[in-house]
Amino acid sequence: MAKIGIICGLKSEAKAVRKAFPDERVSIAISGANADRAYALAKGFADEGNAAGEGGRLIISVGVSGGLLPAYAPGDLVIGSKVVTISGEEYHCSSDYIDLLKRSHKAAGISPSIIYGSDEVILTIEEKNRLYQETGAKSVDMESHGAARAAKEAGLGFLAIRAIADPAGRALPEAALNAVNEDGSTKIVGTLFKAMQNPIQLSELAQLGSDSKEALKTLSVSLGGFLGVLLLGSDLG
Repeated sequence: MAKIGIICGLKSEAKAVRKAFPDERVSIAISGANADRAYALAKGFADEGNAAGEGGRLIISVGVSGGLLPAYAPGDLVIGSKVVTISGEEYHCSSDYIDLLKRSHKAAGISPSIIYGSDEVILTIEEKNRLYQETGAKSVDMESHGAARAAKEAGLGFLAIRAIADPAGRALPEAALNAVNEDGSTKIVGTLFKAMQNPIQLSELAQLGSDSKEALKTLSVSLGGFLGVLLLGSDLG
């Protein structure tokens, strides 16, 4: 039975994870970039372990994210120290597991940072800057807070490993709103149709696609080493 449960928002993220680490000790679920579904999926993983009488299980939120720190560029790796929300919730990532990650050369020099968990797409540069100034978060995603809440309730370890797709200095096109299906696939036709109403968004979508590929590349390159370290260096193996 799997010892690590990974919650992704998108099918493309899940594919990158499985490519990096095709091991049955790791299970992957896709939330469709939705915190409530991420919570339900993570809770299901926790309940499965409880039913089997297994301890030493870990939940990880993995995927691309938006940058809030101006210095972040597409493809930069982010390891969460904690996840915060607009309602003031705080979910701390497991320090023991973070220490294990630091043993991997791919995590060398990375300082764990705050991640903002949002229930809405953060579109504008102004909103990204406001969140950075008010919360201290350096990146934002839409499912880490759901997975973190389930892990906390179950008493399981939690980590968030993300890679930057859209940087702080770039706004997202409005066509990117509601662009993800519940199964984590992209609404390609609908998104392109909306973008065609304002053709400049077509180039913005192309840039976002290129940046997302860079982020996914980072995840596929890094995760194999990370998951191997976590399984070998803890009671998860």
